[in-house]
Amino acid sequence: MNKKILIFVIIVVFAGFIFLSWAKKKEEKLTLVLDYGNNNKQSFQLLTSEQKRAWSILQEVAAVSKIDLEATNDFYPRKIDGIRDGIDNKHWTLYVNGIKQTSSPFDAMVKPPAEVVFRFE
Repeated sequence: MNKKILIFVIIVVFAGFIFLSWAKKKEEKLTLVLDYGNNNKQSFQLLTSEQKRAWSILQEVAAVSKIDLEATNDFYPRKIDGIRDGIDNKHWTLYVNGIKQTSSPFDAMVKPPAEVVFRFE
């Protein structure tokens, strides 16, 4: 009788592990790169299974890494890490997976795996 109970418990535990691994969403990597345009870059990685706004990714990294961040009313970067948009006629430009974005970082939705780059150019 004890042997049957042990086998039953093993089967239930095994089935539980299978169910949990099936039900759990796979977390993938989002990479955020701050390219300061002077051969200086910082790279950050986030693990997530969710689609996120490019602006939200930048805010998360800024909060954790204590990066100074300011935005315009339509969520274009006014300043990132002390570098103000418009200095020397350069601007913070958003790229997602190497493609320049024309929409606001608030409107740009990013699904992992992806690379988000804010480049000062």
